[in-house]
This record gives sequence, C-alpha cells and structure tokens, in this order.
Amino acid sequence: MSSSYELVMEAGKLMIELEESGGVLSEEAEARLDSFIKGSGDKLGGIRAVIDRFKAEAQLHKDIKDRHAKKQSSLTKAADRLGKLAVSLLQAREEMGEDPVAEGDWGKVSIRTSQSADVTGTLEEIPVKYLVEQLPKVDKKQALADLKTGESIPGIQLVIKHSPNWR
Repeated sequence: MSSSYELVMEAGKLMIELEESGGVLSEEAEARLDSFIKGSGDKLGGIRAVIDRFKAEAQLHKDIKDRHAKKQSSLTKAADRLGKLAVSLLQAREEMGEDPVAEGDWGKVSIRTSQSADVTGTLEEIPVKYLVEQLPKVDKKQALADLKTGESIPGIQLVIKHSPNWR
C-alpha cells in the first residue's frame, strides 16, 4: 500500500498526463491509474484522491481565470478613464480657441465623434418597429418539474444521471 504522499504525487502525474492529452486516457495512463488504485489499498479511496486532486486543480484554474478577468476589466476601465481625460484636455484646448489636435513623439491625437442610440424608456413606450424579436427557448426548469410528476412532454425527456456523493 502506498503512502499518502506517494498517492498525491501519482495523482498529480496522472492529472498532468490527462491535461496534456486533452482529457483522454492513454492505455499507459489507464494502466498507471489501475496500478495507482490497486496500490492505494482502497480502490474508492484512491479514486477519491484523484478526483480531489483534479477538482482542486480545476478550482485553481478557475480562480486564476477570475483574477485575470478582473485584471482585464480594471485595465480596460483605466484606459477608458484616461481616454476621457484626453478628450477633456482636447475640448479645453478647443474652448480656449486652440486647435483640438495634439502631437508629440508619441503620435497625434484628435477628438473623434460618434453617435449611438441609448434606450431610456421601457419596452412598452418604444414603437414595435424598433423591437427585435427573440427566438423562444425551452424553460428547462419547468419542464423538469413537469417530467418529475410523470407528465410526458414531446421533444423533452427526463435524463437520470448517477454520480458518487463524496463526503
């Protein structure tokens, strides 16, 4: 029977191999997984060790992705704020009777004007010709509730999945 440290290390190696193969277990990886599970002395305990390691790694990547998304958002907002500052400086130049164009070693800047429609009212106030029709979508929550009561719904079926409930 392997030690906890050996089990964690082997789980890490299996995880890396799975990641590199795009989630597909090679015959060699399957053999290593079987050996790992047998070596754990407790097959379900071995499986759980691998699952826990995979879930921890998945959570780590989710956390990294979330941090990157927040960083990307804050950088975009900062660039937008600086862009507004640049426009206000150019507008101040224009108000003082100067040309609203600036130039330097960094390049040239001027004010670009664009237009967009901003919705300020409710959908009921807006004429129908300006509304976009949406395709209907299935209310899966309601369908599930009805299927559970035994109702038959054409085009929708109840799918029962089984998964381990680790505690």
